[in-house]
Amino acid sequence: MRQHLEHITFMHNYNIAHLDISLHNILTDDESRYACIDFETSRRFSGIGTPRIRAPRAAELPPEVEEGGWSDPYKIDIWASGMLILRAAKVGSRFLNIHNESSPFKQMTGNDFPELSSVVSPMLRDAYEQRPTAKEALASFDAMVCTIRKDRLDSYGSCQ
Repeated sequence: MRQHLEHITFMHNYNIAHLDISLHNILTDDESRYACIDFETSRRFSGIGTPRIRAPRAAELPPEVEEGGWSDPYKIDIWASGMLILRAAKVGSRFLNIHNESSPFKQMTGNDFPELSSVVSPMLRDAYEQRPTAKEALASFDAMVCTIRKDRLDSYGSCQ
C-alpha cells in the first residue's frame, strides 16, 4: 500500500495522473514489490495550474465524475487509491496481523485494519477539493504505521 502511494506521489510530482487505478492495474512479485501498470489513460498536465477533466474511462470513478461533473485528475487518482486500499484489504494483506470480528472495517473489508480508516476516509471524501494530495496521503499512511504496535506489524511494515 505504501509503495502504491509512493508511485502516485512520484507521478503527481511530474504532473502525471494515472486515471485508471484499480486492482487490475497493480502488479506484485514474490518479494512484495508493487508497481502501477496500464498507463493508457494517463495524462500529463504540464503548465496547467488547476487541471479539470470529466468522464475519464476508469474502473474506480469518484462521485463527481459518476454524476457527469468535472474533477481534479489528481484527486480522481486519490479516490481510486482509497478504493484500491479498501479492495486490497478485502482480498487480504500481509501488512497487519489482527482479527477482530466486530470491527466495522472488518465487516466492510473482510479484514480488521482500524488504523487504515484514518488514511482511507479522507481519500474518499465526496468533495474532491477536500481529498488529500498524494503526498499528504503518503504522509498520513506513514503516520498511521507509527501508531501500530510492533507485534502487529509483519516484516513488511515499519515506522518510517
